[in-house]
Amino acid sequence: FKTMAEVKLSKKEQKQRDSLRAQQVYKQVALHQSDKEILTLKELFIKYAKNTKIGKKKDDDEKDVNMEDYILSNKGLLKVFKYCGIIQIEEDKQKQKKLFKHFDLDENDEIDYIELLSNMNAMVSGDDPITLQLLFELFDHNNDKKIDKQDLKSLFLFQNQLSMIITKKKNQEIKLRNKEIDNIVSVMFQSIDDDNSGDIDFDEFKKLMKTRDTKAFLIDEQQKK
Repeated sequence: FKTMAEVKLSKKEQKQRDSLRAQQVYKQVALHQSDKEILTLKELFIKYAKNTKIGKKKDDDEKDVNMEDYILSNKGLLKVFKYCGIIQIEEDKQKQKKLFKHFDLDENDEIDYIELLSNMNAMVSGDDPITLQLLFELFDHNNDKKIDKQDLKSLFLFQNQLSMIITKKKNQEIKLRNKEIDNIVSVMFQSIDDDNSGDIDFDEFKKLMKTRDTKAFLIDEQQKK
């Protein structure tokens, strides 16, 4: 069995992944600039989860939701990540399987709200080495065990969206242009590219993540610096 980093891509596959990454970053920038109200994690879970008692999604007018009645399938989890701007994994079955397995803590082939909450918090806390490895692989778009500036930009925008969801921050106080986001990412990148290789390896990535918390990934907070 080959790991994600051991799968060699053809030129056609690499071109497709480059294109998907470009689309992903474009969507993430658009999400940042949008005035649309951000859903909380609980709202997001209910939106894409299935009700195990009635076998269908919750009606919009349903009240007094019992969170224990709802579970996310692999498809539902992908929709949660798509809401955060991540579309690239929709075309990567191996990453999908690894993501779902990581979130399915009790290995019962479904994800409950507690599992979603704990895993999403871990993705911005930077404390868990296994979660950090998963994040690194998710944003290593060509599976070469390295992250470049565009990968880091995609990660930063994902963390911003996820941090807003977790902290229940409804609207961006500051809207940045694409170039301004690039400038923030460049500073961030240069601060951890210790060997000046133009790429970030996993050790450098861990250093970045372990010095930040949920609030640190909000674009609002970055702009205040």
